Amino acid sequence: MSKRRDSSIFRRLEYFEATARHGSVARAAAELGVTPSAVSHQLSDLKRTIGEDLFSRSGRGVVLTSAGQRLAERLSTAFGILESSVSSAIGAERASVSIAACSAFGPYWLIPRLQEFNEANPDIDIEIRLYSTDPELTQASADCIISAQEVKSGYASTDLFEERAIAVAPPGMVRGGRINGAPLITTHTEKDELGGDWHYIAEATGAVLPRDPNWIRCSHYILALEAAKAGIGAAIIPDFVAEQAIGEGRLEDLGLGGHRLEDRTYRICYKEIRGNEPALRAVSSWLARTVRDERQDEDE
Repeated sequence: MSKRRDSSIFRRLEYFEATARHGSVARAAAELGVTPSAVSHQLSDLKRTIGEDLFSRSGRGVVLTSAGQRLAERLSTAFGILESSVSSAIGAERASVSIAACSAFGPYWLIPRLQEFNEANPDIDIEIRLYSTDPELTQASADCIISAQEVKSGYASTDLFEERAIAVAPPGMVRGGRINGAPLITTHTEKDELGGDWHYIAEATGAVLPRDPNWIRCSHYILALEAAKAGIGAAIIPDFVAEQAIGEGRLEDLGLGGHRLEDRTYRICYKEIRGNEPALRAVSSWLARTVRDERQDEDE
C-alpha cells in the first residue's frame, strides 16, 4: 500500500521558495495573494517540520541561513523541472532560459550577439538579468550564470574568455603615445591603488603618463566608457566594452595592446543536475561556439 503524501508540505515549500526568492515575507505574500501573517505561519510550520532555522532577520527583510540556502537552491531546480514537465504535458514546447551577467558583460558582449541565438533557436525565450558585480553562484540568480568567480561544488562550467583591457580615448586626444595633460579615467579608485590600471599598462608598454594626472574616478567600466565617449578623458576598459564605440569612431584604441589587469576569466555556470536540459545546453553551446568562432576570425 503506497504511503499517503502530506500535501501541506508542498504549500509550505511554495511559500518558502517565494520568500527566499524575494528576500521578504511581504513581497512573497503579494506574489502569492495572501497575507504576510499567512506566509509567516507556513514558514514556522516548515521550520518545525524540517527542524532547521531557514531564515534570519535583516532589517525589514530576511536572509537565508546555510540550510535555507541549500533548500532554496534545490527547490528552484525542482520547481523549474515541474514547470517544464507541465509545459511538455500540455503541448507547450517553448522553453525559457534566464541568464545572469554582470552589467558590463550583459549589454556590451551578450546583447550585441543575442540576435544570432534567437534566429537559431526560435523556440527558446531568453531572460537576461543584470548584476552590478559578478552574480552569485546560486540557482536564485538565474538558470545559467556568466561569472568570473571560482566555480563551486554542484556547478558545471565552460570557460569563455579572459577579460583584457585596452586604453581608449576620444579621437585626437592622444598623440605620439603621450597623453597631453588629458584627464585619466580610472576604475581603480581606492587611495592605495589609485590609477593602478594606468600605471600597470604604462609599465608594461612604456607609455608616457602625465606626471601629476588629473584623475577621473569611476566605480564601474560603464561609467568609464561613457566618460571617455563624452570627451572627458582617456580610459582603460575591457576590449569588448569599447568595441562598439571604436567601431562608430567615437573612441580610438591607443594601440597599447590588450592586458589582463585582474585574474578574470568569464565562464558560463549552471547546476550539474540540469546539464541535460536541451534549452540550457543550447545556450551553453552557443556561447562557447560564438567565442571560439570569433577567436578563429581574429587569428586569420
